[in-house]
This record gives sequence, structure tokens and C-alpha cells, in this order.
Amino acid sequence: AANSYFSDNGGGHVAHNFSGSDFSSILKEVENGNPVVLWSTIERKEAFVRPEFTWELASGQTLTWISPEHCVALIGYDLDAGTVTLSDPMEGIVTCDLSVVDARYRQLASQAAVIRPVVKKPADYVAVDAAIAAANKLTASEYTDFSSVTAAVNAVVRDYKVADQSKVDAMAKAIND
Repeated sequence: AANSYFSDNGGGHVAHNFSGSDFSSILKEVENGNPVVLWSTIERKEAFVRPEFTWELASGQTLTWISPEHCVALIGYDLDAGTVTLSDPMEGIVTCDLSVVDARYRQLASQAAVIRPVVKKPADYVAVDAAIAAANKLTASEYTDFSSVTAAVNAVVRDYKVADQSKVDAMAKAIND
């Protein structure tokens, strides 16, 4: 669901399942500038299970609802103070005891998702560079009209990403043709 949302809204980020990660790995993600969505409890209260919150699924698997389940985004921390900063949809930005947040995370089966920016790799310009090098070896005066080659070289755009490789390949073809 998160990745569909990101895709529908510009595609600048991707959610990665980080469930099962130890809390120090989560803090490292935050240190790297990546918010982490954690399953926790409302107001970080002790988690509990009631018999009426347990169901047997058709598969035979037992499903247990842990209360009071809640999600927050971990956006900062201070190891010296033993605190974390959360963005909580119910409370806003709050500073909390790190050990309590870690405990609630573990009580909710260590479920988490890290939000990372999409790293867009640059397109491969090897064919364009080879075409420009070949064009630079030509003598313009030996051609009736050399303007299309000059225009194709001048039209090269250098900031395409790998998703636009076909545009880069078309630039190389335009120079070579």
C-alpha cells in the first residue's frame, strides 16, 4: 500500500519491510535520514491480548490481535538522553523513552517499514560518447550539409536516468545517422 501511494505521488520513495530487525538497525536507518514506521501501542501502553481477540483462520492458523495496536514514525533519537522522537498521528511529534518504544516494538512482533528515497541511476552514455567522438573526427567541409550532425551533438542532454535509456540511445542514433 505504501509503495502504491509513493508511486501515485511522484515515486520519490520506497517502503522496505524491516520487520524482525533489531532496534539498533532501526536507529541506524533513522541516523541515515530514513524515517521508520513502527508498530507500537497507543501512548506506548503495555500491550495485551484478550481471548475475544483471537481467531482461528480457515487455514487452521491462529490470529491474535494485540491491543492497543498503533503505528508511529520514528524520526529521531538521542542515545545520551535515552530518547526517541516519534511522529504520532494521535499525539503529534513526541519525545519518548527509547527503552519503552523498543519494548513496544518487540511486543508487536518487531514489525517495521523503512522509508528510503529512490536512488535513480544515471543512464549509460557510452554510445553517445562514442558517437560524439566519431563525429568529432569528421571534417565538416567534406559534407554538403553537416548541420544535422552538429544539431544532434548539441541536443545531447546529460541528466537522463536509466529509466530514460531509450532517449539516450536515440541521441546516439541521431548523431550516428
